[in-house]
Amino acid sequence: MSKDDILTILKQQVKPARGCTEPVAVALAVSTAYKDIKGDVDK
Repeated sequence: MSKDDILTILKQQVKPARGCTEPVAVALAVSTAYKDIKGDVDK
């Protein structure tokens, strides 16, 4: 499974909520940022 596949699944499955979903929301934000910057952050 590619990173894009995982990102697509997360976008489809993650909905706003309170509680244990915050880590998934952070993972989604980080994976989107990683994709947009096309690699690792140096600083």
